[in-house]
Amino acid sequence: MKKPEKIIFISIDTLRADHLGCYGYKRNTGPFIDRWSRECVVFQQAFSACSYTVPSHASMFTGKYPGKHTFGFANSDKLFYKPDSEIMLQEILASEGYETAAFVSALPLRKEMGFSTGFKFYNDECTTSEINRSEELFRKGEETNQRAFEWLDRNCEKDFFLFMHYFDVHGPYTNPDGFSEIFFEDEYYGEETILEIREGHDPAGGIPDYEILKPERDPDGNLLSYEKDARYYVAEYDGGIRHEDSVIERLIDKLKNLDIYDDSLIILTSDHGEAFGENNVWFFHGLTVTPDQIHVPFLIKPHMGWDIEKKTIETHVSLVDIFPTICSIVDYDCSDFDIDGKSLVKLTEGNIDEELTARRLIAEIEGQIAYIDREKIEIKPKNVIKGETVFFYIERLCKQYMTIHYRNKEPLLAFTGERYVPWADDPEMNYEHLHRYRFVKEFVKGKKVLDLGCGEGYGCLMLSDDADSVTGIDIADEAIRHASIKYRRENLKFIQGSMSDIPIEGQYLFDIIISFEALEHITEQDDLLREVKRLLKKDGMFIVSTPNKYELHAENPNYQNEFHVKELSLDEFNSLLTANFKNISLYGQKVCASSDIFPLYDDAIIFRDYLMEKEGSEFHFLNAAKRKAKLFIAIASDEKIDDNKFAVKSSLLDVSETLLHDLKKAPSNRDAHISSLERENRKLSGIIGKVQGTAPALEKLLKRIYSESPSPEMLIEAGEVCFGFGSYDDAKGFFEKAVLMQPGNADALNNLGVIELYKGNAGNARSYFMKALSVAPDCREARINLESLSESVHSGT
Repeated sequence: MKKPEKIIFISIDTLRADHLGCYGYKRNTGPFIDRWSRECVVFQQAFSACSYTVPSHASMFTGKYPGKHTFGFANSDKLFYKPDSEIMLQEILASEGYETAAFVSALPLRKEMGFSTGFKFYNDECTTSEINRSEELFRKGEETNQRAFEWLDRNCEKDFFLFMHYFDVHGPYTNPDGFSEIFFEDEYYGEETILEIREGHDPAGGIPDYEILKPERDPDGNLLSYEKDARYYVAEYDGGIRHEDSVIERLIDKLKNLDIYDDSLIILTSDHGEAFGENNVWFFHGLTVTPDQIHVPFLIKPHMGWDIEKKTIETHVSLVDIFPTICSIVDYDCSDFDIDGKSLVKLTEGNIDEELTARRLIAEIEGQIAYIDREKIEIKPKNVIKGETVFFYIERLCKQYMTIHYRNKEPLLAFTGERYVPWADDPEMNYEHLHRYRFVKEFVKGKKVLDLGCGEGYGCLMLSDDADSVTGIDIADEAIRHASIKYRRENLKFIQGSMSDIPIEGQYLFDIIISFEALEHITEQDDLLREVKRLLKKDGMFIVSTPNKYELHAENPNYQNEFHVKELSLDEFNSLLTANFKNISLYGQKVCASSDIFPLYDDAIIFRDYLMEKEGSEFHFLNAAKRKAKLFIAIASDEKIDDNKFAVKSSLLDVSETLLHDLKKAPSNRDAHISSLERENRKLSGIIGKVQGTAPALEKLLKRIYSESPSPEMLIEAGEVCFGFGSYDDAKGFFEKAVLMQPGNADALNNLGVIELYKGNAGNARSYFMKALSVAPDCREARINLESLSESVHSGT
């Protein structure tokens, strides 16, 4: 790679990635940047190291996370920067013969903060006052450009490193003529959200006083009125991006006019984002390291002499990577430096970089830290909280660990096929779970409810509409973290813990305790019943469901659910309950397609069921004794159960007919999958032909596997070759070794599922596909195989 003659580093303060079109935003906020991005490598999952201006920029220029560099976490005069302790990017480039200059547009990056070290020319002249704080000065983008253009005219013949910092997107969102209210009341304006000025130091639920727009004051400066609609603020923020977009376009035009654009390596990013209601924080940053505040744009335009494909990269990267990346590009060895960043050159050039893919990134403020991998961001409060102001907010906003999947608008749990989630594309499972909670909803009004094995938390939310209070318990920490974030009500809480050793002190606390599809997951079922008796009021009810072990797998007798450790028959279920309660009322549940005849204008409906089944080509009507329950539901109490109240049959009618539509689609989906398998078979036949013609290469591969320490990838390759020959046992052996070496290898798990499917073990195959999806929810092959397997079961094939 030829070294770039010019390096231009652009930082747009406070720019969220998800407010640019090249990152999926619908408003046309950055028409130039969107066009220019086609000349760039675009990192879709880029994260700043901090949600504050100073520490974030310090991480870019040192390659270190804020907890390691001497700028620290502060954003003002609390800095304890030690010039002799840091090697800054501009110092390295100066030593490599580059002229260095910086033009910054806000006081946080003024010379006194330490950023001028290593820059031969540093311009931080700021003369414009904020609308609500006259002492806070910044510089408009056009003015910053003008100062930089004068420098460029003088230095365009030299090799140089130019840092350009723009501040127009930062709040308060006051835009020049032509950019104010351009998105006002457009098609994306949304619903009205009225906010008041927030009081004191509490950041939640209101507008920071320095951010207010359209203020009207009396002669003494007292505030009379201001804009209160959050939509207006977001629209003006987007207008600020549109303004900055035009500023960046003029900078690029200047480079082209000077005939230095092609020779320029250009990096564009932002130091942090901005909160627009996330965690109930509005128009603010620096409080958390949640995605709204750390997911930033990151684009690299290669220079002439670096011939790389312009593309989008999904690998998660950090802005601490800028330092070592630029060092690599100018051929400067920084491998001995104690930095956190990694060079992105290999990844940018289209090569696989397993170290980058597997690593865990960090973003942090003094009181909170985020751990970022390729699927999620895990956010934790730090053990020691320093400072007195900002970190009061952290204590309030982030008392618990959070898991946020940044590819979604809300935190989501991966659907593994076992734990129910409301967005699962499985209508039968939806009917079963939703019907049970709707059934219980009839009995919880004004009651204190405990839900054992609450899972994702959707059912607790349903019951909290009517109950006095609802507490959810689940053994899975990720489920409780998710539920606590997604479902927030005064009368609703979630606790992590075991059903057989419930982490709630006291006794006789709850009117109703429920446990749906959880009993079969534990062997200590007697312990669960003892805990229920401890916490249930003397006249309380325990409502519990569990699968009928003789009917659950009737369609697929070979299937074994690895999560079910103790399934029950009706007699076993009844015996367990009668050993602990005086009165039991039993129900059965089964999802099936039916035809409903119902009165259109009369609510007094008498239920009358007609049963039928198909034998051969004929239907036969049956008596009620032939009805078999797939799942059991019981109401248990030491008090007499009101037969009139509970001796009811209920139906959950899906008027959208999801299940029927899915069953109708199943044959075409199955045919498509068969076609896909046939294509795969032809592909494998081609591979077999090639392998048969390259026996020496195969022999070499096997020798490497048996003589060296093979990687999981090498074992998978060998397994696929054996599979192509029909040697399923040998293939299985290689895939199992790959899983042993790397338990989270989704490809190996999926391949093991395929082998089980070829052997006719559909239950085992399903288990492997589910395991593959549990470690890699985006594993397309495993998802297709699992869906096809489910369709085959539904359709009877």
